[in-house]
Amino acid sequence: GASGVRRPGQIVVAPVTVSFITQTDLNAYQAVGDPLLELLGDKRAQGLTGEQWLIESEPKRLVAWATYSPLILTGNRLRVLDVCAGFSSLSFLLADRHDYLAVDLGAHDPAPPAPCFVGDWWDFPLYEFDVVVAADLFPNVDQRLDAFLRRFASNSLRLALTVYEDRWYQTRRVDGDELLTMQAWDWSQTQRVLQRHLTLDRIGPPPAESLFPNGRQVCLVTT
Repeated sequence: GASGVRRPGQIVVAPVTVSFITQTDLNAYQAVGDPLLELLGDKRAQGLTGEQWLIESEPKRLVAWATYSPLILTGNRLRVLDVCAGFSSLSFLLADRHDYLAVDLGAHDPAPPAPCFVGDWWDFPLYEFDVVVAADLFPNVDQRLDAFLRRFASNSLRLALTVYEDRWYQTRRVDGDELLTMQAWDWSQTQRVLQRHLTLDRIGPPPAESLFPNGRQVCLVTT
């Protein structure tokens, strides 16, 4: 596996796949019988927020399947780092099949009895992994996409990136009294950061229609 330490100035030149998840993908996913739904329901995940989100939303299950299915279906045991994906039946499934470690702040649920590091991924010690996954985290829940890629771009990556056309929201600092208005990242901003670390051609604009009520678009990036 590739080292979690990226050499200064290194740009990944291995094949990079970038694709937006569209209604066509959802139709194809439905045609094969919603396979992720069959994997939910682990008793250890009962009551977890991530589990409930997957149960309630077919588009979320599609995104999770697109992100994790190669790890679910492979017969090889891999060293997998899963960054801030939350906890669900997938956590236990992947832990059973791989040398798997989840890194999560535990904002929604206390850590379940699965291999995990509760804290910020930035504070996690660097080890070697075969695959690093980050689903629905960058570049808006966590805007440190550039820092993440500086650290992990030399690994095999599976990233589900969430972008918006024109959206902002208000949030309060946890270490101060300020109320902040944050502009969500759009695709052009996200693509510029990706190109600092990965060799990829320019990708056209996101689809006009979103699979989600809040209008977000999800882009799958794999290396």
